[in-house]
Amino acid sequence: MTMPHERTRSVIETKKFLEELRLRDDIPADVKKDAIWCLRHYPTASDLKIAAYAITRSGIENPFGTSADYDEHKLNMEKLKKLQE
Repeated sequence: MTMPHERTRSVIETKKFLEELRLRDDIPADVKKDAIWCLRHYPTASDLKIAAYAITRSGIENPFGTSADYDEHKLNMEKLKKLQE
């Protein structure tokens, strides 16, 4: 199972990869063009933080949180189950 912090790291590392492709001279022009296009629409770190915050406030599991966020969510869900019993 992919953990939220793993998903976040993957998004961040993918952006770094696209930026590296954009800057390299040994990459075909069409690949560089595609990397540039993807980066134009790629979420920023702020976008990820805003999405994580909004999702956390909504009460659903945060797909872009940290492992601490996941642990907190799991604890909260356990507390909720106990209250509902």
